[in-house]
Amino acid sequence: MKTKEHSENLRRSCQSGRKERRAENKRVIARLQSLIEEMEKNRASSGDGWKNMTLGKEMVLVMKDFPDALSGGWRDRVRKAFFLEKMLDLIDECYETDIPRFCLCAREYLQCLNRWNRENKRKIIKLRDYLNPELSVREYCEKYRLYRKFDPVERTEKWEACIEEVERVCAEQLKDYTRGRGFCHFYWYVKKDVLRKCGIEWKTPSEMNPEIDFD
Repeated sequence: MKTKEHSENLRRSCQSGRKERRAENKRVIARLQSLIEEMEKNRASSGDGWKNMTLGKEMVLVMKDFPDALSGGWRDRVRKAFFLEKMLDLIDECYETDIPRFCLCAREYLQCLNRWNRENKRKIIKLRDYLNPELSVREYCEKYRLYRKFDPVERTEKWEACIEEVERVCAEQLKDYTRGRGFCHFYWYVKKDVLRKCGIEWKTPSEMNPEIDFD
């Protein structure tokens, strides 16, 4: 009798555990989906794209704390990789180089989940080159056919550590400005000032590329 009772209790405990895991899986999946939706809204809203750097980091933390195979609608590594790739796409390449170390780690994680993703492999190589101190800005731009140079300070850990807060302050200070022709100069002026207060001396794209007429 005791053995039978023990087996029954064990069965109920296992069933209860599975229900709890399924409920937790659904909660996490819902959170990831809501993060993607929020990132899509930021991408579509002028001036809010920088927020996706923060949301992307939150999304990676949620996924790394969870197994590769989930029940309740998310059953394999491919689907997990899809969420991760969608997040990286929503960060945008312009912001990806603002937080290159994070994006490199995220892309390497994506490659572990889906080793057949050739485009991701290409972007991993590009990020490694971006962070390579032995590759000058000029050489990097020539290799990837970029028409304008950037300040080398943008590749530093110090830049990456403060850029989200810098963008937040810039967005706040520029919220009443019309984002039309010539806005980039207002943005760069404010960004240069905010970065200086963070201890970073930065040359704007117009300073780095005096031969180009920005509007």
